[in-house]
Amino acid sequence: MKKLISLVFIIILSVGCHKIVEKPKNLVSQEKMTEVLVQIYLHQQPTYMNQIPSVEWNPTEKDIQIIQNHGLKVDDFTDSYRYYVVKPEIFSAILLEVRNELENMLPEEERQKRVEVRESIKN
Repeated sequence: MKKLISLVFIIILSVGCHKIVEKPKNLVSQEKMTEVLVQIYLHQQPTYMNQIPSVEWNPTEKDIQIIQNHGLKVDDFTDSYRYYVVKPEIFSAILLEVRNELENMLPEEERQKRVEVRESIKN
């Protein structure tokens, strides 16, 4: 998980410096983006273990189903994703919420270990 978030931040920084993306007219809220990304990351976790995702996000059939189950159009989600990716201050907040949501799904013992690791890194 930590490697995934680090990878996303690296991608954000490299993409953020090179592209200007206009705000989509049907921008998906940060809260809804968080909800959908949690579900997508849960589904795609085995994929992230085996390969590095490309900068261009190409939704799979399952991703499309997850997006639609949240009452969103795929194009609106994709446009919003691209918009947020080039805005590191916003996207990092979304990813932090995604991480928190995913960690809340862990057993208490594992969640506590992760908190301790983060605290030791801060000090």
